[in-house]
Amino acid sequence: MQTELKLNTFQQKLLSLPEEADVFCGGGRGGGKSYGLALLALRHCEQYGDRARVLYLRKTYAGLRDFELVTRELFGLAYGTAARYNGTEHIWRLPNGGYVELGQLETAGDYAKYQGRSFTLLLIDEAGQYAMPDLLDLMRSNMRGARDIPIRMVVAANPGGPGHHWLAKRHVFRAAPWTGFHEAKSKRTWVYAPSTFDGNDMIDREQYRDQLEAACPEDPELLRAWLTGDWAV
Repeated sequence: MQTELKLNTFQQKLLSLPEEADVFCGGGRGGGKSYGLALLALRHCEQYGDRARVLYLRKTYAGLRDFELVTRELFGLAYGTAARYNGTEHIWRLPNGGYVELGQLETAGDYAKYQGRSFTLLLIDEAGQYAMPDLLDLMRSNMRGARDIPIRMVVAANPGGPGHHWLAKRHVFRAAPWTGFHEAKSKRTWVYAPSTFDGNDMIDREQYRDQLEAACPEDPELLRAWLTGDWAV
């Protein structure tokens, strides 16, 4: 790599979790979750090279834009101009052979784009936009790889969205943060990994808090959820 990457405390803990565990990154706003997902994608490709097939999902194509910028910054730091991005197909091809696709999944019809394809790392951002988990559960049928590559799903969301209830029930109130637990639907070990903007020293935290307060002046419960990552609101 060309330079040292800077990570906040949450991102360091996220990268320290065993690859065999799926992860729910479920803290408040501004904790660095999306950058953490990009770091996981980068490490996965570094470890498994041309056998690494990463899929990052958002509900809409418009939602991909921020993550595209994140990957441009991160992969640029790591590989310079050797990492190639096809903006039409939303696909990164890294110099070690790794493959990272930025995709969209909103309806059952959208799933047809992925049916029959294989991915070793599935990253789902802003999962709280999905009122029900059915589509995301369906994507598990695409997770397969060689015996020596641990397949993995990592989900990120903030409290307060349409999917608040099922995310909290399935991932938050099952065990203490950063502690593994068995999740019956997926038959997998999961870890709830929370974060808040207070722990993200990569941003102007005072300024960001002001913006969150300005965004919901009449909704103190939503503000508390965004500030503290409280799923009990």
